[in-house]
Amino acid sequence: MPSWLALALVLPAAVVAAIDWRKGLFAMLVVAFLQDPLRKLAVDKPVYFTVLAGVVFGFAYMRAQSHRWFLPSQIPGWNHFLRLPSVLIVAVLVAQAVNSVARYGNPMIAGISALSYLAPLPAMLAGYWFAVKAGRAGVERWMTAYLIGAIIVLPGIVLEYLGLDWPVLGDVGEGFQLFQEDTILTAHAGFFRASEIAAWHTATVVCFLLLLSSLRKLSARQIGAAGAITVALLAIGILTGRRKIFVEIVIFMSAYVSLFLLFGKGGVRLATMVFVAGLLSYGALTWWAVERPSEFAGHDAMRYQRYAERSASVGSAIADRVVGLGLDTVQWAVEDYGWLGGGLGIASQGAQHFGGGAEVYGGAGEGGLGKITAELGVPGLLIALWFGIAALRYGRTVLMFVSGRSTTVARLAYGLAAFLVANLAVFFVATQVFGDLFVLLLLGLVSGFFVATPVLAEREQAQRSAARGPLAAGAPLVAGVAGKVGRP
Repeated sequence: MPSWLALALVLPAAVVAAIDWRKGLFAMLVVAFLQDPLRKLAVDKPVYFTVLAGVVFGFAYMRAQSHRWFLPSQIPGWNHFLRLPSVLIVAVLVAQAVNSVARYGNPMIAGISALSYLAPLPAMLAGYWFAVKAGRAGVERWMTAYLIGAIIVLPGIVLEYLGLDWPVLGDVGEGFQLFQEDTILTAHAGFFRASEIAAWHTATVVCFLLLLSSLRKLSARQIGAAGAITVALLAIGILTGRRKIFVEIVIFMSAYVSLFLLFGKGGVRLATMVFVAGLLSYGALTWWAVERPSEFAGHDAMRYQRYAERSASVGSAIADRVVGLGLDTVQWAVEDYGWLGGGLGIASQGAQHFGGGAEVYGGAGEGGLGKITAELGVPGLLIALWFGIAALRYGRTVLMFVSGRSTTVARLAYGLAAFLVANLAVFFVATQVFGDLFVLLLLGLVSGFFVATPVLAEREQAQRSAARGPLAAGAPLVAGVAGKVGRP
């Protein structure tokens, strides 16, 4: 029987979602940030708490389709760029699901893995239509709501580090320990159920903060406040012990500035300032924590210094992780499961609760390419790479289209694209966090926001033209994204 805590959390949000699906996406954020601490309070800490945010999203998604079904073909450019590779991926998933059930006799293992591959799709469709209905301002409001919620719960990492013995703090189950020279460090999770998830949200908040700050003119005081928050978030991120978050942030900022330089007609100076400010914040924080720890961590200075030293060493570990956890895992997967793969669930996070997962069948699932190869085989990996290349071509077309119509929407598009690129880089070497349903839904929503930017840019251009004079009769909406005229 479901815990009363779960029901008390989900039911009000589900009612909101059933009444107004766009408000339901905001209610989902509340559930997402509360589901982990409430799980720690529930008897036996049931695993179904991890999908409560998905339940609310499901209500919102079904309510949104009460008048019209959402289809990928409604997105301008989808049929031209992504329809064929996406159909082939679904076919491979079905075949490997059958393979998994036949081999291991447990449909739950295959179902959890299928969810990790397919969950971003309905989220992308919801994100697309949310952006079309609510506009650029609505997208920024949703991102701001996420930002506020995450900033409220992330200090729980510091509370755990300080030794507060609250039942809502710390990992669910066995915690993760880090070996640093002669010291064993604890990877802190705070209110989240695992340090990996806490670290991912820390990086996401920094990326969203930098993105939203670059979309508007800020006063000197606002820039100072944003910088202070960024430094504080980086300081919190160090305590998770997950160095990859700093790589994700740097990749995001690098990609953001690069896209400005490639496509932008304005805002390069602002984007460069954001990039440099982020680098300086990280560098200053690392120097401060390592060289002057007593000013930062008080009586526990040396322990914090160990965390800072570990984070500062991230650059030296990048090459080893790319090779060891990125490329070598493909060979590992082929040797263990063959060229045709071992079926869905072999390397998926969450499947270990039902007898599957990388913890049971091996470590090939640590890297993204290894996970895909282990579960979908080499043919599935090749199709996934084809889909990725097609998605990059599609993204390039979207950015070119948007850049020629609206500078403001283009800035948003650059940031959304950079965020997706940064997460793709993380997936390449570490897949655990991408087994979290809320993380998958958030990435899907961001993808939907991105593919909606041509509509938003065309709309803003039409509004400017209407202000100057009558718009040419019959002007097509979102023409050129797919090489043809489309109406969302």
